[in-house]
Amino acid sequence: MNIYDSEEKILALVRSFEDATIARTEWKHPEHLVVALYYVSHFDVDTAIAKMRAGILDLLENGFKVDLAKEMPYHETITVFWIQTVAAFHASSNGKPLSCTRRPGA
Repeated sequence: MNIYDSEEKILALVRSFEDATIARTEWKHPEHLVVALYYVSHFDVDTAIAKMRAGILDLLENGFKVDLAKEMPYHETITVFWIQTVAAFHASSNGKPLSCTRRPGA
């Protein structure tokens, strides 16, 4: 499992997501959440949702080569739920840097 304990590692993940270059084997739930946390810490919730939606769809189609006409693994309600949940978590972190928002003991 990757540990995102520095701004550099977080930015590298966000770039690989936005460039659709992250390997499918590396794009797991923790990576979704780190990117979501980055977005809600830099943008309003609506923009974060739009960026996550566009990024996931681009990653599926161009990075993972999923034929979205035949298969649609993206779910808007799940994305909105997680962005809103991560935004609430971020609001409760009192502005700590992303690399300091890991759960205790992690």
